[in-house]
Amino acid sequence: MEIRQLTVFLKVCEMGSFTEAAKVLNYAQSTVSDSVKGLEKDLDCTLFERIGKRIYLTAKGELLREKAVSILNLHHETFAMLNKNTPRTLKVGITESLSTYKFPTFFRTFIEEHHNLSINFIIARCEEIHQFILEHQIDIGFTLDDEVRDSRVNATTLFEEEIVFVKGAQSAIPDSALDLSEEKYLLSKGHTGYNRLFYEFFDTHDVTLGTSILMESIEGIKSYVKQGFGFSFMPYATVAMELEKNEMKKVQTEKKFIQYVQILIHKDKHLSDDLKNLIAFAQAAYGGKG
Repeated sequence: MEIRQLTVFLKVCEMGSFTEAAKVLNYAQSTVSDSVKGLEKDLDCTLFERIGKRIYLTAKGELLREKAVSILNLHHETFAMLNKNTPRTLKVGITESLSTYKFPTFFRTFIEEHHNLSINFIIARCEEIHQFILEHQIDIGFTLDDEVRDSRVNATTLFEEEIVFVKGAQSAIPDSALDLSEEKYLLSKGHTGYNRLFYEFFDTHDVTLGTSILMESIEGIKSYVKQGFGFSFMPYATVAMELEKNEMKKVQTEKKFIQYVQILIHKDKHLSDDLKNLIAFAQAAYGGKG
């Protein structure tokens, strides 16, 4: 039983005629007849019966039609999957701050240089990306957090990112972080690494803060801060433009706060060529100490 025989068989079923099937397939009628006869011989059954001038499927012919559709679909799917020109997809977990402020040009260039490759971005918090890696829900993760120390995950540090205190440029909020007692503050949900640094700093210096506001959106936080509503603690890359345009100001502190931009991959992950290329591209673009 061959794929070509099943294709001819299904076309005869569709057209209800050997002659019409031959026309559509651009085959000689004898070729179509011989193909169906070959199937009947291989399967040791009759697939069609003639009643007058018309042909009808037998019970076994009906059964084969159902299976033939599935077989041909699977054949086409397998061929497409293995064809080197078929579009491929990488599932990439990445934080909002990195996807919006650090990596747009990087990924645009990578995709332009790797044809037929699609990237499915999953924007998530660092701890969610870590969990997605462990559950094999994504191929690779890009996080901005504390350095990952998990034996189940291969983590490569690409670069360090400074986290800074900021306030609105015209805000009356003090210029020194040690003078922020009772001031309202805004933080991004889910960034456990630099939120931890934030609270540790004020606990160490015995500074009692005011009302806290947690938000999902970095842009939302920036909008409030620019209007003078509280201060925040954010990756420098997310506020660089506002600082340059004098829409925000840094709140000064002697201490420098650092978080790490890392690539995360499950230690048992099979590295496809596409994944190897992405890792190499990131390391070439940003470095990476492994």
